[in-house]
Amino acid sequence: MKENGDCFFLDSNRLCNIQNRFGGESLSEICKNYPRKLTENFGQSELCIQLSCPEACRLFLLEENSTDLLEIPGKILEGYTQRHEHLPNSKSLKPYFKYRNEIRQVFLLLAEANQYPTAGRIYLMLHFAKMTQPFFNRNSKHCPEEMLAVEVDSIASPQNHSQLVKQFTEVEPDYTSSAAATIAILAIRYSTESEYQRYLHTIFSDYDIDLLNEKKTFNKPALAALIDHYIEQRWTIEQVYSDRMEHHIERMLVYSCFNYHYIHAKDLLQHIHSIMGLILMEKILFSFTRKQGK
Repeated sequence: MKENGDCFFLDSNRLCNIQNRFGGESLSEICKNYPRKLTENFGQSELCIQLSCPEACRLFLLEENSTDLLEIPGKILEGYTQRHEHLPNSKSLKPYFKYRNEIRQVFLLLAEANQYPTAGRIYLMLHFAKMTQPFFNRNSKHCPEEMLAVEVDSIASPQNHSQLVKQFTEVEPDYTSSAAATIAILAIRYSTESEYQRYLHTIFSDYDIDLLNEKKTFNKPALAALIDHYIEQRWTIEQVYSDRMEHHIERMLVYSCFNYHYIHAKDLLQHIHSIMGLILMEKILFSFTRKQGK
């Protein structure tokens, strides 16, 4: 893949050279099917979209009823390679098997709540995961179904959404843990973690404009090159990340939460905690006013 995410086989018109020269039958399986994915879950075949595709992700988040499950003719599934979802020991996950469709549908409902910003929707899913996770503990021998039903009905009710989102907006963000989560997430995408941390440290610590202002050292000619370098590097960071930040947030959200139909609530909490950290850090790292050294 190129840096902009394009495939190397795309021509100047963004058409596939392989398909143009040799026909669709010469394409690899992923190119034939992507972003469609066929899975078989408990004897039920499902044709879904891979939300790592930017356009699929955009439609999923913005189009009304994009999470609805529809019955389709069996002929449509012909030509797709079926992939089976492998689950842990079924004996320890019986409650999850029993309520999997209901729990999954609530998450999809929350993801489609477009009246709230992305951060608000993530919080609703985080809250739901936190409230339902104890029911699916691997060490739990009994699932209190009545209590689970109350939690599901509560979070599924649109009347409660606005109140929960309001609570979220009033929470004072933990900038320390958010910074750590942001560095960790971006490090995965850009080179190694240690290399990226050194890069951030160089830009945001060694070239501290506020500190230089405080010491009144801007009038020294020797610092001119340093200040110019700081401004150039700072704007490089903004150009690389800011314009695409919302896209990255949404893509990471849907890929982490919904690319696999079966994910333990504890794992989901970890995913969403990290993603929320990234959202909280957007204003800290990337929404700044350019400062000119004088």
